[in-house]
This record gives sequence, C-alpha cells and structure tokens, in this order.
Amino acid sequence: MIDRIAVIPLVVGLAFMGGCGGGDRKPEKKAPDSAVVETRGNVRSGYAVIDVPNPGRITGRVKLRGKAAGLTDFEIPPDAAACATASKNNRLQSGPAGGIGSAVIYLDHVERGKAFPASEIVIDQHGCQYTPHVVAAPLGGTVSFTNSDDVMHNVRVENSTNDSVLLNRSQQIRGKRDSMKVTLQGPLPVGCDYHPWMNAYVFGVDNPYYAVTAPDGSFAIEGIPPGTYTVRLWLNGTRIIPRKDNQGRIVRYGYSDPYTREKQVEVKAGAGAGVEFEIAPQ
Repeated sequence: MIDRIAVIPLVVGLAFMGGCGGGDRKPEKKAPDSAVVETRGNVRSGYAVIDVPNPGRITGRVKLRGKAAGLTDFEIPPDAAACATASKNNRLQSGPAGGIGSAVIYLDHVERGKAFPASEIVIDQHGCQYTPHVVAAPLGGTVSFTNSDDVMHNVRVENSTNDSVLLNRSQQIRGKRDSMKVTLQGPLPVGCDYHPWMNAYVFGVDNPYYAVTAPDGSFAIEGIPPGTYTVRLWLNGTRIIPRKDNQGRIVRYGYSDPYTREKQVEVKAGAGAGVEFEIAPQ
C-alpha cells in the first residue's frame, strides 16, 4: 500500500453583505465504434460507456487505526440558539466498530465501462449543518443545495486549488434551492459565511466507479470491467483550526490536511475483490 498525505486548504469566506457560505480536463479521446462517449452538459469527460459482460466488484471498509485523538468541537455564538445542535465536530464520522463514514473511494484512470448514475444529488442545510457531509458527483453533473432552516444561509463553494469561488448564493428563506454544475475533479469545499462552522464537500469524479463510505465505513463499487486498478481514498482533515478577529471572535475555521491513500486491486471477471484502508487521525 502507498500512503500519501495531500495538502488541500479549505477557505471559508468572511461574512460580508452577501450570505453563508480541479484540475485540468484530460485530452479528449476518440471512442471505439461500439462505445458512446458520455457527455454531461458542457463537460466532456472522455469516458466511453460500453457493455460490460461479466463485470466484477470491489467492496471494502475504511476504519480507524487505534483510538481517535480528542477532537475539539465547534464554537457556536450565544446568539445563534437556532444552531446550538451544530457544535459537534463532524470532520471525523466514526461509526460502529471504528468504521469511518464520508470518505470518498474511487478508481483512477478508468476510460470505459458502465454508465453514470442518474440520481439527483442534494445537500440540505438543516440545524445549521450540511447533510450529507460529503457527496461525490460526476463532471458535468448537478448538485443542488436547499435551505431547510428558518435562518438565513448562503452556499459558498470554492476551488480548493486556488480558492476561487465557484458558487455563492444567499438563501434567505426555508425551501430555497440553488444548483451548481460540477466542472472540476477532486474536493470542492462548501461553507457558509454566516455560520463559519458549517462545512461540507462536493467531490468531482471523471468516471462512475466511486462510492462514499457508509457510517460503518463500508463501500461497494459495482460493474467493473476486469483488470487491475488503482483504488484511491480521500478523507477530509479531522482537526479544526479556529481563526479569530482582534476581538477574539471566530470568523472562520481552517482544517488539518486531508488523508489520501491508494492501493492496487485486481478485479476478475464475475468476481469480487476486497480492500481495506486504515486511518489514524491526528
């Protein structure tokens, strides 16, 4: 197994008058006559959809190594009573028997295979938290953000490589919805300027072989053409770093570096392969 730690900063904007809250595409490749190149909106992924006879699958689990270090919770201002239940640090979602939820598992450099899923992707704001904490979305796909609270939010999505803002929409009323097309691979941090502890990620993927781990750390990736693959893991950093103004008030949060791992896995026709990852949060 090759372990790697990558630095991916998260910057949450300061509260102004507004509200709360990649990578280069690969060169296009010509698909064989029997394939259909998947085009989603204005983004052409170069991925070819083909029939996959006798496919295999990868299942596995992400778990803690040893015991998790004590993690500091978020500080909720006294005047934010509506958000009082949001103080718990959601950066490490450890479930039964030490499983880790909300980690992204994906296969790297897959050029052809099954079709992309057609399911709607929604992140809800409820109790001043984003739910789910992490979603994976194909390039060209759409992610919608809704406000289910009676307080104002704004959704701010950023490019983690250069901190540019990809979406910044104020959501003043319950039921408001805004959408964003995914055009970059990798983690896109989501935040709220009004409530600096609110955090989530949209993870852009360029092929349909991906999963986000369940609360017990388990995952399954189905319909894989036989072959040897690099299975990658991404998990957000777990330690929170308060940023305060000269009055001692928290205006945003930073986070420790994310965890990345990779393993080589062989998938045989009609068979399953297993893989496990261990994380020792600091």
